[in-house]
Amino acid sequence: MLLGGDEVRRTQGGNNNAYCQDNATSWFNWAQVGENREIHRFARDLIAFRATHPVLSKEEFYSDAEIQWLGPTGEVPRWTDPKEKQLGCLIAEDGEAVLLMMFNGGTQDTEFMFPSPLPQSNWQMVFDTARVASKDEAPDDNDKPSNRLNSYVLRARSSAIWVRTPH
Repeated sequence: MLLGGDEVRRTQGGNNNAYCQDNATSWFNWAQVGENREIHRFARDLIAFRATHPVLSKEEFYSDAEIQWLGPTGEVPRWTDPKEKQLGCLIAEDGEAVLLMMFNGGTQDTEFMFPSPLPQSNWQMVFDTARVASKDEAPDDNDKPSNRLNSYVLRARSSAIWVRTPH
């Protein structure tokens, strides 16, 4: 959930109840849009991505046919292990797994194994929160569709989204 201004690092000094303050705490500093354009672009791109994948806007829980939960090595997550802070999921659209999400809430980088893509398809990275970068920068190998990747190292306290693409 985003509060107006989160997309440009507007923190209100940690005050989540500043609606009645008519001062710099609650004013929107438009200069922050330019100063923080990389996070603004990231938020805008996430909103656009969600709009192109209606399955991410469902108002009810996913059924077992729509989501498959994964641990980093592809096994079923150890839900009861308090030390387990890594998780992934495959989300199906139109009956096929098309979105792969990886979450690393731990303090160490974690290697995630890729599920095998369907024949004639690849996994392509869409977002990695540890790699928010300007669209003007040259993409690296992880931005290209790949069926040669067996795993991906997800940095500590970050998330990544991959989409299955035809090749």
